[in-house]
Amino acid sequence: RRVKKVWIKAPWATLGLLIGGLYVAGYLVLRWAEPATNPIRSLPTYTYFFIVTVTTVGYGDVVPVTMTGRVVAGVIAIGGIGAAAVALAKIFNSIGNYVRRREKGLLRFDMKEHIVIFGNRGAETAALIQQLIADRQSSGTEIVLCSQSTEGNPFPDFIDFVRGEPTSKDVMTRACVEDAGKVIIHAGTDYESISIALAVKEINHKAPIVVRANDPGKEVDIERVD
Repeated sequence: RRVKKVWIKAPWATLGLLIGGLYVAGYLVLRWAEPATNPIRSLPTYTYFFIVTVTTVGYGDVVPVTMTGRVVAGVIAIGGIGAAAVALAKIFNSIGNYVRRREKGLLRFDMKEHIVIFGNRGAETAALIQQLIADRQSSGTEIVLCSQSTEGNPFPDFIDFVRGEPTSKDVMTRACVEDAGKVIIHAGTDYESISIALAVKEINHKAPIVVRANDPGKEVDIERVD
């Protein structure tokens, strides 16, 4: 059970240990089984042989001549194929997990001077994002949308997405609000907009905050926050 936990938590380390064990065991057996005239007994030559064998290249310029040595070479070759399969599976699995986590807004980003949008008002927010992309002043600037009600990135080709409670420390951290260059609030209610603006101001005093007010009567309260 302990070995299984190690494999799950550190598959690359485990894979490295397996290859390393195969390398050492192969060298010891070949040095013992092969005749003294075979250059494969020397460590540099064996290392070269191991690499071309474990990668299934197999140039054939250095080979074992004994039956035991050939069996070891076969084990090394099969181990190389297995290692490659495990490595590729791990790579594709990691890429798949990264794409899924990014689409669902679960990643933590590393950005500076970017634009953070809080709230998703559907077509209105989509139009805003398109306007920001087309605007010369903000063109090329990274954009992060933060929304709790949105399940997946609605504009994956243009922006990044962080899902969660907008005023939470987790969302603020993952969206890099502290280093944002501009904050736009498109919340569902003005009270929510005020709460978000207050949370932003606590960690970022420099970035200008633009708020979409629903009730003109609340504009005074929002301006006090700014």
